Amino acid sequence: MGNNLGKKDTSLYNSNGRSGTMSIFDKIVPNFISLINSKETKNFAEMSVENLAKICMAGDLGSAIQEGTEIIKYAGSIKDILFWEKMKKWLQGTYDSSEMGTKISAKFTEDSKKYQEYTKRQLQCIAEIDEEEKIDYYANLTRSWLNGWIDTSVYFKLSYLLKVFTLEELKYLKENYTEEELDKVNYYIREFSLYGLIDVIEETNLGHTRYKYSDLAEVFLHTGIAYDECPEKYENIKLEDLKVENTKTCMELVVF
Repeated sequence: MGNNLGKKDTSLYNSNGRSGTMSIFDKIVPNFISLINSKETKNFAEMSVENLAKICMAGDLGSAIQEGTEIIKYAGSIKDILFWEKMKKWLQGTYDSSEMGTKISAKFTEDSKKYQEYTKRQLQCIAEIDEEEKIDYYANLTRSWLNGWIDTSVYFKLSYLLKVFTLEELKYLKENYTEEELDKVNYYIREFSLYGLIDVIEETNLGHTRYKYSDLAEVFLHTGIAYDECPEKYENIKLEDLKVENTKTCMELVVF
């Protein structure tokens, strides 16, 4: 660790804009938004990873239909190359129809300053997501956001949860979600309760504690991890719209 002190970190992830230095995301965001709003929008999901990197790093929109750029010229490590691959997967999952392309363009032109910041947060989320399958879930959340089913506050909250939970935990939620009350606590339930996916309901007169999946868990399921399996959609739901049964967190001992 000590040998790295004082060295400048130019990686995609660690350039954070401190000390007056522009971060890599500050450079990518304007070019990415220009691409979204350009006449080539319909092609952005099909372009190569190399050209996607070139456009976003250098602002060369003309390369949308050209091949042959070496990715190493725009990304200096395997970690950075994986970022561009995840970004392409997110774009492909989000841009799944011409109608969605129109909604993307409209969303990004509503407020240029606001969406500059939103886009930076989106790219940071892509950089931090550690599994390809989670990128599919993230594309689902993005489509739900663009369709107006969830508010920006819910979108970024659920995006954060994608980074927090493992694929196994997300799979458990997908396979075990129920609207019925839960009587037993296991590791998954305890972890979910720490992040607002479980409501803890305590009957003080009997000393018996019950549990149920929260509104947030339901929205997470329907707009993200089980997007194609859940027909129920929402109308611009906000975090303040989600009912909370109890602010108590499940702290029961889980026996393994």
